[in-house]
Amino acid sequence: MRRAFIVPALLVVAIFMVLCVGLLSRQPMRNLGAMQSQYQVQARQVALAGIEEARLRLAGDSAQTLTNTTFSRDLSEAGGAPVGSYLVNIDSSWCEEPFCVLRVESEGFYGAAIKPQARYVLRVTLDVRPELAPNKLNPDYLQLLRWQESVP
Repeated sequence: MRRAFIVPALLVVAIFMVLCVGLLSRQPMRNLGAMQSQYQVQARQVALAGIEEARLRLAGDSAQTLTNTTFSRDLSEAGGAPVGSYLVNIDSSWCEEPFCVLRVESEGFYGAAIKPQARYVLRVTLDVRPELAPNKLNPDYLQLLRWQESVP
């Protein structure tokens, strides 16, 4: 009588083990997905740093004639380990009287510059006209007029 219970018990254990192996084999894929999401967030923050540097450069060089400009920078942690880099392109083709808006595109790279783990692109439009009329300051000066995000 006892032998009759061994075969069904072994079948139940085998089925349970197959289900456990199936569930555990999916876990590395879930971990990779979570890490990729974290890399995307960090690449977005790197791209945002590029937008802010462009705004600082434009605020400091307001008297300079505006031309198409491209610059990049490598970022590192406080300990010196590299984090990522960004590439910023300032397009001044829309800067014509009576308006002057610039399109700034910042592409953030997380990880090594040669093969980044994640990329993120921010595109903003800035109003760079300091005065609307003589002695009337522009309240939108260097403010973000349009914001666009994408993952290439």
